[in-house]
Amino acid sequence: GLRGEFATNTATKVEGRVYAPTPLKAMGKETYTIDVKFTADVLPALSGPPLPATGGEPGKALTALIAAIAKKNWNGIKAGLSPATLPSFDKDYNTPAENLSSAIDILKAWLPLDKSKVAGGMQLSDTDAVVEFEGEQFGMRQLVLVRMTRTGAAWQLREAIPAGFLR
Repeated sequence: GLRGEFATNTATKVEGRVYAPTPLKAMGKETYTIDVKFTADVLPALSGPPLPATGGEPGKALTALIAAIAKKNWNGIKAGLSPATLPSFDKDYNTPAENLSSAIDILKAWLPLDKSKVAGGMQLSDTDAVVEFEGEQFGMRQLVLVRMTRTGAAWQLREAIPAGFLR
C-alpha cells in the first residue's frame, strides 16, 4: 500500500517521499495515513590503492590491538586506539581495571574476534586506511571495516563499522 517517489536521485543527493495514496488499515478497524518526505546527502565511495592481504602496516597495528585484547593488556589496548577514540574508553572516574573490562566488552562488540583475520583493505591517504577484518560473532561470519589512522609513526583504530555477513 505504500508508494515512493524520488525528486532527486544523483550521485551526491537523494530526495523524495514515501506515502500511502489511500488510508491504510491497522490490525483493528482503525485507519491511518503516511506521507514521509526525506533528503540525504550521498557520500562518495572511498578510493585509494589496495592494501596487501595482510593489511600492510595498518593491518599489523590492528593485529597487535587484537592480541592486546586477547591478553587483556590495558596499555597495549590504549596504544592501539587513536587519540580521537581513546577518551571513550579511558574514563578518569574508573579504575584501570574497570576501563580495561569496559574496553574489552566494547571492542568485542565492535570486532568479530573469533576465527578472525585481516583480509586486505584500502589506503585512503598517508594517515588514513580502511582495513577489512573478518571473523565470527554470534555464530555468523562477519566483515567489519576498520578505519585506522596514523598518529606520528603509529597506526591506531579510529572506528569500526559492520559491513555485512559472509558465507
